[in-house]
Amino acid sequence: MQIHANTTRSAIVVRNACAIAVLLLSFSAIGWASEEAILKFNGSNGANPTGNLVRDSVGNLYGVTTSGGGEGGTNCSDNYGCGTVFKLTLNLSGHWIQTVLHRFRGIDGMWPNSVIVGPDGNLYGTTTVGGGLGGTTCERNTGCGVVFKLVPTSTGPWTETVLYAFNGADGSIPNALAFDASGNLFGTTLGEGGGGVTACAPAGGCGVLFELTPNSSGPWTLINVHVFVDAFTDAQGPEGLIFGPGGVIYGMGASGGSAGAGSSDGAVFQLTPGASGWTFSLIYSSASQTGPTPPPG
Repeated sequence: MQIHANTTRSAIVVRNACAIAVLLLSFSAIGWASEEAILKFNGSNGANPTGNLVRDSVGNLYGVTTSGGGEGGTNCSDNYGCGTVFKLTLNLSGHWIQTVLHRFRGIDGMWPNSVIVGPDGNLYGTTTVGGGLGGTTCERNTGCGVVFKLVPTSTGPWTETVLYAFNGADGSIPNALAFDASGNLFGTTLGEGGGGVTACAPAGGCGVLFELTPNSSGPWTLINVHVFVDAFTDAQGPEGLIFGPGGVIYGMGASGGSAGAGSSDGAVFQLTPGASGWTFSLIYSSASQTGPTPPPG
């Protein structure tokens, strides 16, 4: 598969009513685009892909499917599968080859929603539910989601380790993950965390921004960097986590950010590290359509 100098290519996951596939879009200098399906899912190799694909240092692509894989387990629809993590490798003939790296079973996570490549070359990701912990507010009581790690093996499926399983009080529905410059793992949960008011749904919390640090054995230690407390004056459903200069964390709230009880169309926030901890601030509110004054120059 040759890539010409005047052409750029990107792989994306798309979904429609008739077929689900990974597509390769080629954009030429004159603006035309062509489409090539490089992977079609059939259930046994995954179904319902979601999120973005990520690329490692040698050009392999990685992604997740929220169902399929065939492992079944309790609460996976008709043993169809709880989702997969897959890898795409371009061979010498110019064809993409899929390898299913992990098939979720429920107790180790269910409905994965994202993966990233860590600084150590391993994969890190989250599942929407599963993990075996959690109370009545977690989906089907199967758990409130997990953060997992996948390590390659010489042959066959990769080795999965559940780094942390959420129980609701500490967050539920983990999604975005990001490493800081020192290799620490940060992430967000869309709900719960214990800081919520009635404006949050569920009322158990509006979500958290967390840090995970490794232990010598067993689950990693979770520290809540920020607990979101109000869908109107704070934010709700944090996601889209990135790091900026100076270790500042930026993210979005799916709702929240208005000046008071009323409209809550979403917000952009930042957390700034300091000697006494992290300082939270809203830097943009969809409701007010205002943001901070940019610096001179």
